[in-house]
Amino acid sequence: TQVARELISQEDVHMLTGSYSSAVALAINEVANEESVPYVSGPGSQTFSGEKCQPYGFALNITTSGTGRAMALYALENLGESFYTLTHNYVAGQTGRDATHNIIEENGGTIEGDSLVDLGQTDMSSELTSAVESGADVLITNVYGDDLATVIGQAAEFGVFEEMEVGASSLDLAAILDIELG
Repeated sequence: TQVARELISQEDVHMLTGSYSSAVALAINEVANEESVPYVSGPGSQTFSGEKCQPYGFALNITTSGTGRAMALYALENLGESFYTLTHNYVAGQTGRDATHNIIEENGGTIEGDSLVDLGQTDMSSELTSAVESGADVLITNVYGDDLATVIGQAAEFGVFEEMEVGASSLDLAAILDIELG
């Protein structure tokens, strides 16, 4: 917010852009609204364009709730009826998880459990073990970027694909294309 204020007051900018982080985007959006300066961002959380919507804030990308809903509908129609979710432990991940859970529960599916993982977490073995032990038909990840590659790689390593279907509610799948799934 300090940099945004400096850009507006000292550099006389007419528009702000940037920040994929939902928390940072929400804070900058407040400043932009106070100063009546358009702000274009790409946050993953629907909060930016939902409950915290500001007249000067514009979101460019699909939200995690959008990808969460889409994955949940696909999974219900094609993969199973009971689900375990693995979620990034920050606002965008939790927004995606909430949308995933809502769609599943509204359409007769069941949530068997959910694990939170931190950004940059390198060992997901206990979370993946919990997913398999839950007895769920499907693991849905609300994990993004490089961490999604870690989840998919470790899921393959620990045999999760032999125990349950796995779906990713993410547009970051390019990050995992080089992983050998066996």
